[in-house]
Amino acid sequence: MRVGLYTRISEDVAGEGLAPLARGKTARSLAERRGWTVAGVYEDNDVSAFKTKVTRPEFGHLMEDL
Repeated sequence: MRVGLYTRISEDVAGEGLAPLARGKTARSLAERRGWTVAGVYEDNDVSAFKTKVTRPEFGHLMEDL
């Protein structure tokens, strides 16, 4: 099975992108354990999921790729 990984964090005060990176590692580990192939990784750092007028570019790319 091929899967896409999507990670996001609402606020990255330090601008280091560490939370999505850690979540990506966790998701890759899960995919590996289940025998899935990671076809793509999509990361929106410092982007709210709550605000309605916010664009989440990588989420859009994920949806297009699906």
